[in-house]
Amino acid sequence: MEHYEAEIKKEFQLERIIFFSDAVFAIAITLLVIDLRIPYEEGFTNVDLLQAVVNKIPELIGFFISFFFIGACWVKHHKLFSFVKTFDTRLIWLNMFLLLSIVLLPFTTGIFGMYGNLTAAFCIYILNAVFAGVMDYLCWKHILNPKKKLAISNLDDHFKKTVFISSLLMPGWFFICGIMALIFNSYIGEMLMPVVTVLYIVVKRKNNIKAVKHR
Repeated sequence: MEHYEAEIKKEFQLERIIFFSDAVFAIAITLLVIDLRIPYEEGFTNVDLLQAVVNKIPELIGFFISFFFIGACWVKHHKLFSFVKTFDTRLIWLNMFLLLSIVLLPFTTGIFGMYGNLTAAFCIYILNAVFAGVMDYLCWKHILNPKKKLAISNLDDHFKKTVFISSLLMPGWFFICGIMALIFNSYIGEMLMPVVTVLYIVVKRKNNIKAVKHR
């Protein structure tokens, strides 16, 4: 009976971690839009309004990039915890640092949106994104460590390899984008960022083919 109550308590505590994380993701993704305001001015004409919207395009680009970035991070976080059966203090802190990287995104997105033509602004944003990717990888690595016994038991080596490659792909590519921005300019780095989506699809397709061959 005591063992059963302990399991229920552990499951409830795990749900608290997940609910707290979901709330942080939701707040962070909402904060992105707060700065996207066009101040009211007396005597604004249609042309003035359209020009004000056009002037907001750099900030809108930053908003959309971060919106889908946070969304992708939440999907990966949701998948990560679907394999967790229990937790330890280390996992809690790794998750906290992952959430820290997410909470910082509205701030770095604002810098990127307003000063996207500056290499420093782009690199600050990239560092934030790389931080998030690295923390995601460290969470996966800790959870899938067989010695910790945190994950469900029916995960094969191919699955673990696929997860590790996928987790490192984004921060690795964004780091390259940052290097290219430093060598050339921020626009080169910005144009290279969407390539990570193509790389992710290619890697995922190759891993699916290998998975079929393993069966």
